[in-house]
Amino acid sequence: MNQTRSPRAAINAVVFASTVGFMGIGLVDPILIAIAEGLHATPSEVSLLFTSYFLITAVMMLITDIVATRIGLKNSIMLGAFIVAVFALGSGTSQTVEQLVGYRSGWGLGNALFVATALTLIVTLSQKKGKESVRLYEAALGVGIAIGPLIGAILGKGSWRYPFWGTALLMLIGFVSIAYFVPATPVKHNQRHALSAPFQALQQPKLRLISLSAFFYNFVFFAILAYSPFVLDLGVLEIGAVFFGWGIALAITSTLITPRWQSQLHPVSIVGRCQWVLVVLMLIMGYFSMPSHFHRAPLVIAIIISGGLFGVVNTLFTELALETHPNSTSIASAAYNFVRWLGGAIAPILITHIGEHYGSQYSFLLAAVFALIACFIISKARLPKPQISHPLPPLRATVSGRRRPVMILMDGSDSDDVAINYARQFLHPNNHRLLLVTVNVVEGVEGEGVREGPSQALGRLKEYFKQLSDHGFDVTSEAISDVLPVQVAKTIVGRGRALDAELLLMVKHSHATLLNRALSFSVTQEVTEQSHCPVLVIPSGSQSS
Repeated sequence: MNQTRSPRAAINAVVFASTVGFMGIGLVDPILIAIAEGLHATPSEVSLLFTSYFLITAVMMLITDIVATRIGLKNSIMLGAFIVAVFALGSGTSQTVEQLVGYRSGWGLGNALFVATALTLIVTLSQKKGKESVRLYEAALGVGIAIGPLIGAILGKGSWRYPFWGTALLMLIGFVSIAYFVPATPVKHNQRHALSAPFQALQQPKLRLISLSAFFYNFVFFAILAYSPFVLDLGVLEIGAVFFGWGIALAITSTLITPRWQSQLHPVSIVGRCQWVLVVLMLIMGYFSMPSHFHRAPLVIAIIISGGLFGVVNTLFTELALETHPNSTSIASAAYNFVRWLGGAIAPILITHIGEHYGSQYSFLLAAVFALIACFIISKARLPKPQISHPLPPLRATVSGRRRPVMILMDGSDSDDVAINYARQFLHPNNHRLLLVTVNVVEGVEGEGVREGPSQALGRLKEYFKQLSDHGFDVTSEAISDVLPVQVAKTIVGRGRALDAELLLMVKHSHATLLNRALSFSVTQEVTEQSHCPVLVIPSGSQSS
């Protein structure tokens, strides 16, 4: 019967359950001090709640793909949800910190099955491979992390046990929703992978660099998540409010801000810059956490700002990792998350231990050092450089010698007809040599006059070649690929200068996305201002006669 359920309902069920699953990360923040007092534990002992949780999560990441390919995605995520519900319920019954740490380990087991499968299932249900699914997944992560502290604070006001029981109930609801709304997923016998597959994937240099950078970045993440509540020394509700703001900032940046920044910069550049800001924030928190300079307001502000930065970095790390292994996102995800959450297992106990024995300023200083290491590692991930190719061999209809070319920018749309018609009617074969140029943008929004070239453009290009050669023109072509949105104008101008172009002909689109207008991102204007040669801009709606 669930086969008749709409794909949107199935996706919503997975997103809801994912949100509940991610609540477990920040759920304990408001009640860390209450747990320490209730179970007579030290901050270092309480930090083991994170260490045990993420250590099991990291190790289980290596086999989640094996489990999913044997029992199917739906059964895998349901198994994870059930395990989370059982161990969350058990966490609320703990009488000692050792018992609670043990239950959190089991929680981590279920979380690993759940988290690793959720993204793949969302991609499968939405039938999209790429950023839309990742951002939906990261939105669930952000909302879950934001709501977790809020629920932890509200329920934890009565007892530190109540948040665990509340999470168990919500996860059971998620379990039922998935069972009812999500259609059965096939067991893919032909896609089973060896246990060594994630380690083999880490031999890919870019994935290894991204994973290692995320490993060290997690020391900053958990300096905030696992240790800062002890530094703030506030009540349950107050800490819950702080981390609710932190989670809201994370959710907003992961879903709204990150796509805008990606239209101007490559993800590697954005991650690097965000990590530099995190270095500064850690130093600020270190200074104001010192007993002689303690000031709570700057600490709260820094925590909330860090949430915004985490939202950007988490999203881009995930996208970058999945792009390194496009044929198997599950393997790339398993490899990346294993290394990432291994850092999440080590960071809480190390950061808290140093703060407990040497002073909180040294915890944040260490986090700043690890953020610097993360910056250095991610900087080694090479940015793509524009590549020039020639899709079609040149057609020599006349003897043109070394006449300077007229560059005609193509974008694979109907506007190309306007440019070609103009060339046929107003340029002369004896006076002009034509170069058709296609610019393929790596990521981002549509630019004005230059858009991401579709694969079918080659067929159109052949037709244009024939039309122009029939009119007696010498015609050549170039495809410039791996161009970042912010580099489009510079690349066009630079190529025109290198070829000593006589004229640059481009079509100005009458439409532009809201995002383009907001960013004032106009390729046409930039090319016109920077070009060494005349630029002729033709409105896309013009008709040559």
